[in-house]
Amino acid sequence: MAANTTKKFLLVICSFFFADLLLASPATAEFIQIQDDIQLNIKLSYLTLFSILAISVSFFFFFLRKSYVSEKKSQKNLQKLKRAIESSAFAVCITDEEGIIEYINARFTSLNSYLFNEKVGQLSIFFNENEIGFEQYRNLRKSLELGNNWNGNISRSSLKGHEYNFQYTISAILNEQGVKTNSYLIIAEDVTGEKLLQMQIEESKQRLQDITDNVPVCFFQIFYNSDSELSFNYVSTGVRKILGHPYKKVLLSFKQAISYIILADREKLISKFSSLTIDDDLWLSKEFLWEHEFVVEHPRFGILYINGQAKASKTPKGIVWDGYWHDNTQKKLLEIELAKKSDELITQIADRKQSERMAKHSKQRLLDITNNIPGVVFQLQISKSNIFFTYISEGIYPLHHVSTNDAMKKFDNFLSTIVEEDKENLLNNIYKSKQELTSLKVEYRVVYEGNILWLQIEASPSEIKDKDNDVLFFSSNEVTKDITFFGNIIDITEIKKTQELLLEAQNVAEQANQAKSHFLANMSHEIRTPMNAIIGMSQLALETNLDSQQKNYVQKSYNAAQALLRIINDILDFSKIEAGKLNIEEIEFSLDEVFNNLSTVSMTKVNEKKLDLLYKIDANVPMRLMGDPLRLGQIIINLVSNAIKFTDKGEVIVSVYCVEDKLVRSTRKVKLQFSVKDSGIGMSEEQQKLLFQSFSQVDTSITRRFGGTGLGLAISKLIAELMG
Repeated sequence: MAANTTKKFLLVICSFFFADLLLASPATAEFIQIQDDIQLNIKLSYLTLFSILAISVSFFFFFLRKSYVSEKKSQKNLQKLKRAIESSAFAVCITDEEGIIEYINARFTSLNSYLFNEKVGQLSIFFNENEIGFEQYRNLRKSLELGNNWNGNISRSSLKGHEYNFQYTISAILNEQGVKTNSYLIIAEDVTGEKLLQMQIEESKQRLQDITDNVPVCFFQIFYNSDSELSFNYVSTGVRKILGHPYKKVLLSFKQAISYIILADREKLISKFSSLTIDDDLWLSKEFLWEHEFVVEHPRFGILYINGQAKASKTPKGIVWDGYWHDNTQKKLLEIELAKKSDELITQIADRKQSERMAKHSKQRLLDITNNIPGVVFQLQISKSNIFFTYISEGIYPLHHVSTNDAMKKFDNFLSTIVEEDKENLLNNIYKSKQELTSLKVEYRVVYEGNILWLQIEASPSEIKDKDNDVLFFSSNEVTKDITFFGNIIDITEIKKTQELLLEAQNVAEQANQAKSHFLANMSHEIRTPMNAIIGMSQLALETNLDSQQKNYVQKSYNAAQALLRIINDILDFSKIEAGKLNIEEIEFSLDEVFNNLSTVSMTKVNEKKLDLLYKIDANVPMRLMGDPLRLGQIIINLVSNAIKFTDKGEVIVSVYCVEDKLVRSTRKVKLQFSVKDSGIGMSEEQQKLLFQSFSQVDTSITRRFGGTGLGLAISKLIAELMG
């Protein structure tokens, strides 16, 4: 069928093109037949060609209409897309590859009036390095060259000063084949509201965080997963005050976080938080709100009592416990203290009646004691202008001849029998003790029917003391500020008589002592005169030509006279000191001269015993001084003589130190310390107690062996005291 149609089509074409030639050929029968056929075919060819042409025109108009409809539809879709872009809440802009604006939508145009001022043909601010910054511009260009989209943020201030935030995206526009063109699409979204909302959310979160961090409570969320593990999902920073571990450390390990909780409570917490599972049937019947408490051995705050609540809820992955803990230590300690006080109060109430009975009995017994002891016991109230007894025992009558009631009724009744001059002295001392809060002790006389009694009153302000026996305050009347004194009155008449006898005996003894001192002074002078003659004559005799026996006798007489003279001098000095007649001079002298004299006096004995006499003088000691060189030398010679006497070998050291050096009214004042140290026999502590006592030796054997009167150190001590 297709082949015949093709043949007919070709025949028609040939007839159409060669018809004139065939018709012009000589007429033959054969050709006539052929011409008829050709004419018929030509007619058929025209008809066929017309049909083909009609069909072609129909197809053309069909495709033309279809293309028109498709174009109309595309234009309609394009218009729809344009309207969508124009009415979009996003600001849309199309630029060329250099960022020159080719198109902006209505939203972009509306923003121009107060923000961007973008116009077609201008450089978009999104491609402006000065607007978005060098770093962001460089990253933008790099991203677009790689064919990637660029996302950025830009902040702009309106003409009214309001801050706006925009998030924008820049991407290359692709053609139908997906190839990048030289145009870019910019879509900008105003995220000012979202930004503000985000800031408000962040501020709210921060406020909530500040509240949870600063309230004295620790909020937590504990998660128990399907693997039977406990962990903290969240915990507020106050956890350190509760559990003793830092916030971050708590989030790392649940077991480490609760390590300071005592073992029993720790196990109870773990057991409870691990007791529920997702598949547990108990969820249908219970509200899982768990109130609990536990004890923490806090490394900084010691023992803490913690209370808390936790509520369980199911999640697909496990059990979540939301709750809080707070420090209940103060309340717990108060409860413990209240319980203790309650027990004590019950005991006190139970014993109160017994105590009251005992108090009555004790009061009566105290009254019996105070009324029967010698003297008077009293309680005295003292104000600025009034004095009265709040209590006084019955012993007042034998002493003052005033009854207890009369004495308590009016203080003048108590004073009525006191000697007038003693009365004034007593009142003055009472008010002075009240003013200074000191003890009162006064002696006074009472006269009754010609008889005189010496009495002594003693009293002290009532004190309230603490456990260390320190006075906290004195008990007083809070309204009038009166001070309460407790005291007693005793009869000292016999003591006074004894004192008078002792005073009389003391006067007699002092007179006898003065007479003895005068006698010793006079006798010393009387003995010293002939003794000096004996010493002088003996010394002269020793200088003459004597045989050995005569020289021995005279030498012994000379030594004995010297020893006797020293004793007489000691007795004379001691008597002068006792009589107060030894004067201390103050003249200028050289310390070197004192030590030279010491060496001269002591060198004979030092050489005899083959000892070393050494001097140790501090560099700060001045050599020129004002004082009494004779008495200073006497003291040092006495000490050195004793040291030499009791030292058989070794050395004797004389030391001088400056212990005080100050300027008083442009005059230099120094205090010197002299000491003598030897390597002799030494003394025990008991023997040292006898030093510096008159007419005493540390041991009776010392006198027999070394001699001496025992006055030397006593005189040295008294002279040192006189020298200050």
